Amino acid sequence: MNERDEIPGSGPRPLRALRALLLALVAVAPFWSLYLANHLLSPPLTVGTGFLQYDSIYYLANAHELVEHGDWIGYRNPYDDNPVARRAYFQPQVTFWSILLRLGIDPGHANLVLLLGAGLAVALIFLKLLRETLGASERFLVPVYLAGMWGGGILVLGGLGVCLIRGGPIDYLRILHYDPVNGWWFLNLGRNLLFATEAYYHALALGSILLALHRGWIACLVCLCVLMASSPFTGPQYAIIFSAWSLLAFLARWRSRPPLWFAIGSVLLLSSGLFYYVAWLPSDSRHAMIFESWQQRFVMSSATIAFAYAIVGAFAFHRLVSMLRARSFAGSGDVGLLLMVFLVSFALANHELVTKPHQPIHFARGHIWLALFLIGAPSFRAMLESAFGRAENAGSPAMKGVAAGVCLLLLVDNGSWLTYQFSLARVGEWPGILDQSVVELYDAMARARIRGLALMPKLSDYPAATYTDVTPYTGHSALTPDFNERTALRDRFYLEGDPRVLKNKSIRILVLFRWGDARKSVTLSEWRLVCETPDFQVFERR
Repeated sequence: MNERDEIPGSGPRPLRALRALLLALVAVAPFWSLYLANHLLSPPLTVGTGFLQYDSIYYLANAHELVEHGDWIGYRNPYDDNPVARRAYFQPQVTFWSILLRLGIDPGHANLVLLLGAGLAVALIFLKLLRETLGASERFLVPVYLAGMWGGGILVLGGLGVCLIRGGPIDYLRILHYDPVNGWWFLNLGRNLLFATEAYYHALALGSILLALHRGWIACLVCLCVLMASSPFTGPQYAIIFSAWSLLAFLARWRSRPPLWFAIGSVLLLSSGLFYYVAWLPSDSRHAMIFESWQQRFVMSSATIAFAYAIVGAFAFHRLVSMLRARSFAGSGDVGLLLMVFLVSFALANHELVTKPHQPIHFARGHIWLALFLIGAPSFRAMLESAFGRAENAGSPAMKGVAAGVCLLLLVDNGSWLTYQFSLARVGEWPGILDQSVVELYDAMARARIRGLALMPKLSDYPAATYTDVTPYTGHSALTPDFNERTALRDRFYLEGDPRVLKNKSIRILVLFRWGDARKSVTLSEWRLVCETPDFQVFERR
């Protein structure tokens, strides 16, 4: 095997680009296959929407809000029916989605457009960063790259071990005990490609790192600016990273430090972002309720940290020790910046230790894992070369077994998690699966151009803001004012026929099943029928 046998690195430039694209598609395919499962494995009489998780639906509701009111930039909370609610929010990705919705593209498909574009960008930029880290030789680049895209920790093995020690039934939810929120907090890099928003944030974050390493300072600041406008978590996180890195470079007098104006720009960007997210938005009484919901103790336990980062942390530690021994540590190069990504991300992901928590784990989302993997990638490749190198220098069977075992350990978290998600798709236990009757209801309401605050049954209320022009009385749990009180009133109405919720005259639209106790408590003379489906009737207050 020669050094050109491994990867898309040789040959004409268009051919190299095509090979890199094909490798990136292979890298993202396991995660994107869940979207096929969402559409192909949905149970009978249900429809896969392309939204795999609860929060994903509301992002497109924001875009629908822009379209509904003919705006392009500022939008209001689509679950707030108060007339004084301001159009205080702006995110570039929401504007992008609103353009697709205006073109008649289905919300789920619009979500996929951003997912596919941003996900491929992440895979290609990560490949470029890996090449920068590994140097000129491309030996074993493909397995190292796929390990980075598919790899994780040993969270599943940790959970399995605890199950065996404590006894009792062994089910996958117990095995996922150490993987926060059943694995949906995405502590490794590749799993983040399941969310269009996270893929988009990671593309900007990785792009800013690559541009900084290539001294593309203006483009790097542009990436940071877009990222700051796009995310209240990842934006400030990377602004802190680059501000701290620039400051350290000046204090240490690194030879290849960024220019002074870049450091100043990073600090100014950080200051403006913090002012917008922490000072200006919470000054609005309507947003203050949302801001309070962000202050939740979503944290990583010490066991989760150990199981999530043990493997990549070991390789990163080995490389850093090797560099220090060889006195080749280049703090102004890729290692210095990646170390700053790790240190800042790890500190923010554990900030509950020193201050009031604002979803600390939000800052982990693959960023800690990514930094450790890239730092330790040369050591990981050295292990593969020692075990599986040229025939005359190949390692012993024991060394090959150890290397193969490490690779399998890297894959066990995502492999088992994806298998579990496929099993859920088959039985319809995903938020992104809607009953066919609900889809028919949304189509009828959209055709009738129904607007206003709508009281709807639980199975149809939250997604209604994404697919229709109504404001659901109970929408997203963290974005609907007085959500718990409203939910209780809604449930008492539909389950027990309690009509007290209808005393709220702001409710203009009422959706009723064609059967059930709720119909008996409604004075239909106060309402007029505006549209109906085989399962629902939609009324408007007279």
